[in-house]
Amino acid sequence: MPATVIRRDANADFYAFTIDAGKNLGVNVNDPVITENGLIGIVFECDATTSKVKTILSPDIKVGATSQKSKDAGVISGSGTYCDQNLTMLTKISSDNKLKKGDIIVTSGVGGMFPKNLVIGQVENISFDNFGRTSTEQQ
Repeated sequence: MPATVIRRDANADFYAFTIDAGKNLGVNVNDPVITENGLIGIVFECDATTSKVKTILSPDIKVGATSQKSKDAGVISGSGTYCDQNLTMLTKISSDNKLKKGDIIVTSGVGGMFPKNLVIGQVENISFDNFGRTSTEQQ
């Protein structure tokens, strides 16, 4: 259902915001929030007429994700390091992945919280962490 951002809290971590849709319109906690560009976050608090949304930039949100092209799968999570650059990380992916810069990342549907194939973003950079696991930052 359509909704409008009615408030942004300058003190909120990871760019949380409030929309003008609530329980009266069937909105519930943990509902995904999307735009024409893809997944933005989830509803984490809801009253009769408004809902607070936590963005996918938050480390509190974990999203099963996959590359549309290579089918490599992992988990999207926010990061305090990359939040201000509007980037997340794709972790828990195979070290022999086929990801490339520009690949589109979508929700996998694993876990049941997010429907399959919602666009999350695209690969911006591929790097390895100190433990040899691949970590991909996205926009």
